[in-house]
Amino acid sequence: MIGSVVSHFQIEEEIGRGGMGVVYRARDVRLDRTVALKFLSHQIAHDSETRERFTREAKTAARTEHPNVCGVYDIGETDDGKPFIAMPFYEGTNLGDRDESERLSVADAVSIVRQVASGLASAHVHGIVHRDIKPGNILITEDGTPKILDFGLAKMAGTQTVTEVGSTLGTFAYMSPEQVRGERLDPRTDIWSLGTVLYELVAGRRPFAGDYPEAVMYTVLNEEPATMGTYRDDVPEGLETIAGRCLEKDRSSRYQSMAELENDLAGIEGALRPAVSTQKLPRQQKKGVSVWTVGAIVALATATIVALLLIRRDSTEALPPMRFTMLMPDGQELASPGPSLAISKDGSRLAFVSGDTSGSLIYVRDIDSFDAEPISGTDDARAPFFSPDGEWLGFLADDKLFKMRVSGGPAQELAEARVIASFVRGSGTWLDDDRIVFSAFGPEGGLFMLPARGGSVERLTEVRSAGIEFHMWPEALPSSPYLLYSESDIATETESRIVALSLEDGSTRTVIENGVRPSFVPPDVLVYSAGNDVVATRFDPRQAQAIGEPVVVLTGVIAANDVYVEYDVSEGGAIVYASQGAEQFEARLTMASFDGVLSNFPVEMADAFTPRASPDGRFVAFQRRGPGQQSLWLYDVHRGITRQLTADSTHEFWMTWTPDSRRIIFNSISPPLNPDTSIDMYEIAVDGWAEPRLISDGRFAQIPHSVTPDGQSLIYNELIDDRQLDIMARTLEGDTFVETLVASEEDDFHPSIS
Repeated sequence: MIGSVVSHFQIEEEIGRGGMGVVYRARDVRLDRTVALKFLSHQIAHDSETRERFTREAKTAARTEHPNVCGVYDIGETDDGKPFIAMPFYEGTNLGDRDESERLSVADAVSIVRQVASGLASAHVHGIVHRDIKPGNILITEDGTPKILDFGLAKMAGTQTVTEVGSTLGTFAYMSPEQVRGERLDPRTDIWSLGTVLYELVAGRRPFAGDYPEAVMYTVLNEEPATMGTYRDDVPEGLETIAGRCLEKDRSSRYQSMAELENDLAGIEGALRPAVSTQKLPRQQKKGVSVWTVGAIVALATATIVALLLIRRDSTEALPPMRFTMLMPDGQELASPGPSLAISKDGSRLAFVSGDTSGSLIYVRDIDSFDAEPISGTDDARAPFFSPDGEWLGFLADDKLFKMRVSGGPAQELAEARVIASFVRGSGTWLDDDRIVFSAFGPEGGLFMLPARGGSVERLTEVRSAGIEFHMWPEALPSSPYLLYSESDIATETESRIVALSLEDGSTRTVIENGVRPSFVPPDVLVYSAGNDVVATRFDPRQAQAIGEPVVVLTGVIAANDVYVEYDVSEGGAIVYASQGAEQFEARLTMASFDGVLSNFPVEMADAFTPRASPDGRFVAFQRRGPGQQSLWLYDVHRGITRQLTADSTHEFWMTWTPDSRRIIFNSISPPLNPDTSIDMYEIAVDGWAEPRLISDGRFAQIPHSVTPDGQSLIYNELIDDRQLDIMARTLEGDTFVETLVASEEDDFHPSIS
């Protein structure tokens, strides 16, 4: 874009780039002045909600006219609809670019912080909370005036891409306790953050520090900093009191307004005025500075994403685990079925799939920010996973494996990864040697591997029972010839296991019974799921062998069919998981009259679902789920009696009635009914105790939907050649006759007869 003209701004030079957008120095040709132009990245520029927030916050910031606030000149759009904002361009030095150990005079530090407090007080009056006050968001102009950068945009955008550990730790170091816990924020969070800036400028070190994010957040929540006088002997007692009041962990004990803080700082500044120096910050850069700031927390729908921070084994302190909650986009839910969650290897980024009735997208947010941004081009994607450096995202969509840059760009198709009937999904992992291992389902299902740049696909495993057995959650072990993965059988859910695959000879062996989704935390911890619990055990990666007793570290994690478990773990031991509480696994039947009146179903039975009333209204068939089974039950409306139709060891999914209300046709994947464990169709009479009768021994998947009015033919779905679901018809009486009714390139699902 260099040299081009956007509206009345001629772009001269790129001065900043991040995951949320690009910043340019430009010339306002109308008013003959230099400005900073910020453009939303293409991946979020077309999201209507983001654009509305962008405009709303920019207008609010424009109303905040204050000498210490970097305001807004103009907003607009390019010819292709990309929004931009024009802001002042300042020559000066970013306060975050100074050496942390380089102390200012106490008088200069107080003067800077007092002016920043004045700007924040003005913004708070307009209802804006910055949420990301830190030295990196304060610019000292050439005449020594502090400018708060990007005020009012905090709820709209995220910070520039953070790839260095120091940058990530720096942001955590200024977060208030309520930010760490993911609570709703108010202006007092800015008071805390400004207090940390004051402390650092005076003491020459941060009040809350650590070698990794978990330790930093622990100190924010649990430790008190030493007094600033510990590090220099010219700190006024009154200034110690001010800093201590800013850094009260209970916000009700802090200053309750920025104006009050500004007033107290002004008193200290006045007392120090005779000693006020003309010291300036060293000019480490002469470039205009304009930074994208952190976003806001918005309301949650249905599932809560929680991060559990496990302290590393090499920690010198016995720190307890910490939790903080991250809320999801307003009006949206975690996509189901999953998998829908991923955390980057360094723990700095989170990806999750979220959506509403109109569809879903992958969202990405930095752990140290408060806004998740949708990734364009990930419509209806599942199973996100990060590259080792966190800059790329892999995912499955439209039965294919894709990769794309987190910072934006087109999705690149890598391979097919067939999804069966839209109710099972694959998973993947990105190896350190830049290969990707992913799972696919169907008669040709298993684990596969290919170069991340694209190329030939290598089969690693082969399932024994197509459609019943799933190979998922591949996990590489560093400096080891083994790859771990989960082997699950949805007909016998309790028998899921973690298997070690030798990449040298292809041999496999079970290493963990009754476990799923292995995640290795160096140097010797294996984390995995057992039902709705997350378990950790010591593990030897070279031998692929558990060497310790398992310990439950989490309970109540969302899990479905022992195949999808909504959690992920970083190499540093940060666990992100989705929790909805135990009540999500309890279902009760409800009756609704045609005039909209709801009433409880007479059967007091938990985990009852998918009711199907018989045509004559006498019976209601329903399913009931239990450990390792999903059986059919029948309620007699006239007699008020409930009885079980199929055994506890079975696993039924879909069912339909015959027109005479005497039989139920259902499919089952139960080994006792068919040792080959394919998805077959049966019928059972409801007026006796006869065993189910096999109608069709399917090669893979058959799903009954409707019976013709004469009771002679069944309309059902069948997966054909692992490619798509076709609509089929077959006779129920006499000679068997099968006919294809609808066959197309896409899945044709859920046929019904009038």
